Order: sequence, then C-alpha cells, then structure tokens
Amino acid sequence: MAQIELTEHEAKILSEVLDSYLTDLRTEMVATENREWRAEMKEREALAKDILNRLGALKG
Repeated sequence: MAQIELTEHEAKILSEVLDSYLTDLRTEMVATENREWRAEMKEREALAKDILNRLGALKG
C-alpha cells in the first residue's frame, strides 16, 4: 500500500482539487453516451469520494 503524508494545507488543497474534479466528472458523465466510459467515470467518482472522505476523517 502506498502512503503519503500531507500537511493540513496540502490536504485542504487536495480536497478542493478533488471537489472540482468531481464537479467536472459529473458534468461529463451526463454528457457521454458511451456506456463503457460512463462506467469508468463512475468508478473514478467513487474513488475520488472515498479519498475525500478519508481526508475529511483526518480533520477530526
């Protein structure tokens, strides 16, 4: 398992980047007609949400 240490500031920035990514990803998911690509995007969405949840757990 890979691990990374982040400062609070870095974790905050990463959370903001992931939030922005999720917004863009959802927009693209709605627009695509390719089922395979949509399924891949749903997997990416779940992973990004999981990372955000873990980052939130670190905050307290």
